[in-house]
Amino acid sequence: MVNRVKEVLGIEKPVIQGAMAFTSLSPLVSAVSNAGGLGVLGLGYMPKDASIAEINQTKKLTEKPFAVNAIMQEGIVEQADEVLTATKPPVVYADAMRLNGALCQKYFPRWHKLGMKIIVKASYLADAVTAEKAGADLVVVKGWEGGGHVSFESTMALVPQVVAAVNIPVVAAGGIVDGHSSAAAFALGAEGIEMGTAFLVADELPINDKAKQAIIAAGDMATAEVSYANDAPFRMIANNLSDQIKDLEATHLKAEAAQKEAGLDAKTIKMGMYQGDTQNGAIMVGQDLSLIKETKSVKQIIADVLQDTKNVLHSLENVEL
Repeated sequence: MVNRVKEVLGIEKPVIQGAMAFTSLSPLVSAVSNAGGLGVLGLGYMPKDASIAEINQTKKLTEKPFAVNAIMQEGIVEQADEVLTATKPPVVYADAMRLNGALCQKYFPRWHKLGMKIIVKASYLADAVTAEKAGADLVVVKGWEGGGHVSFESTMALVPQVVAAVNIPVVAAGGIVDGHSSAAAFALGAEGIEMGTAFLVADELPINDKAKQAIIAAGDMATAEVSYANDAPFRMIANNLSDQIKDLEATHLKAEAAQKEAGLDAKTIKMGMYQGDTQNGAIMVGQDLSLIKETKSVKQIIADVLQDTKNVLHSLENVEL
């Protein structure tokens, strides 16, 4: 059977690397693409010139397809459009917690005309339907088990609903780090997987070693969901910072807390990931991080997960029902 994710994106393996702000840059992205998956540049709120430079650097490091994320929000997507028009990457990774259909109708045809495929990351069923109507080639469906910004529905509940509602290929994301979680995604009807946390311990990712060791050392119930005041909560390793944010939201009105938290994620990600401040910085991870036990190369991470997925699916053939 033809895998539509591989066919649409022109990749060798149905694996997408999640767009992680300030983290998934050219070293990681090119390694994922060179290993047969789809690397995604998490440029987020990076300035225009820096974004263009990062895209051009990725092109130097890989001849394989890769994606650039575009945040689909008024006041932000305009710069992304300028960057995409100037650089014409193979794939656009359109990202939004609540998808604006009008923005999609405006920009998707422009990007298609420039020769780019379009992925939409959806955390809600309605967003996946909107994405298909706007012409997206593929939809990544992320459940709340994932790291970074999260919504309120689990991967297990969300993925089969989207599979039943759309005709474009569906990729599952949120809590996928090994063969068992990957096999579950395919069993739910997904045709590919997206992983973020699993790649945070990749040898090629140049973040502070203290951040990688914090991920490896983490156990069950090691994450916290914070920053609900901004209606864009995110999941991170629980630490002093997450406790402070929870206290802030418990002692202030929503609007006041939102104002104090503005821009907090960008600042604290750099502290956690690059300065190695694992107590006062943010290390955004999914709930299944306790399954990650060691650092590996990107190539090995992908190979192990896919081989284990095949093993798990094969073992299910002998299950008696």
